Amino acid sequence: MFEYFFYHYSMLPENSVGFKLYDRLHLTWLVSLLIMIILISISYRRLSTINKDRFKKITAVIMIGLEIIKDIIIASSGNFGWGHLPLHLCGISLFVILFHAYSKKTFWAEMAYVICLPGALAALLFADWTVYPLMNFMHIHSFIIHAMIILYPILLLVGREYRPNYRYLFRVLGFVSLLALPIYVFNKIFDTNFFFINWPSLGSPLVLFEKWMGNPGYLIPLAILLFVVVMLMYMPFYLKDKILDYKVKEN
Repeated sequence: MFEYFFYHYSMLPENSVGFKLYDRLHLTWLVSLLIMIILISISYRRLSTINKDRFKKITAVIMIGLEIIKDIIIASSGNFGWGHLPLHLCGISLFVILFHAYSKKTFWAEMAYVICLPGALAALLFADWTVYPLMNFMHIHSFIIHAMIILYPILLLVGREYRPNYRYLFRVLGFVSLLALPIYVFNKIFDTNFFFINWPSLGSPLVLFEKWMGNPGYLIPLAILLFVVVMLMYMPFYLKDKILDYKVKEN
């Protein structure tokens, strides 16, 4: 049962059984993680300010620790390469969360909400680790770490410690753009695919975008999609501000 627990995907036999997107196993993970996020959020909201800060810091450290353990396991099998560096959006999210937990800077909270949360959600919905069977560390780690990335900004929202501010939008997008440029060059040099900006992730909508517009043409609808998603994430808070302003003016 645990025979392949520490195996890298390159070591798995051809007949090993992983999972398929939206099969029973995948849906069970998604539902279970949703319930976990809801329960933790409810409990977090009841904590004192000091305990909330402590919880965020512990969560951030655990996430970094899980990533280090993952790298050690991969390295111990001799399969660690350039592509395992924490340069994917979700890898960078771990440091964004760590920076916020210890600095409480609004910019990092904005990054966690606008960039990290939808990125991790997309990773869960279009998982690219389907080759791994259930009883494998990478399988379990991938689901848990992405759920924790989603959880963090949700905790900030339910704990009323942060409120999305569209005025930070261009700072956040500018920061991500500055990261994307050197990462694109790094991908070209070392044949990696961080940020999925060199080729689409299998099973994701990027594959469809590539069929429509080729490569690197698929990056255009990707950029448009990201912009639309970000606008939708800000919209409820923007509309609430406008409604409140309108009521104040009426009174």
